Amino acid sequence: MISALREKPEGLTRAEIQKHFPDLAYEKVDALLRHLYCRYLVGLDCVTDRRQSRWIA
Repeated sequence: MISALREKPEGLTRAEIQKHFPDLAYEKVDALLRHLYCRYLVGLDCVTDRRQSRWIA
């Protein structure tokens, strides 16, 4: 997941992340993102574009 986020410096939206991992259920991807966020391995950018937040690594 972290390598997928590092592919785009501006980060990925939740929908873009789900496209990278089509075999994982929405809840699994969400749980993984929360786990990585709690460990400070990823961040959530909601300032650059107020209409859409992006996960960044």
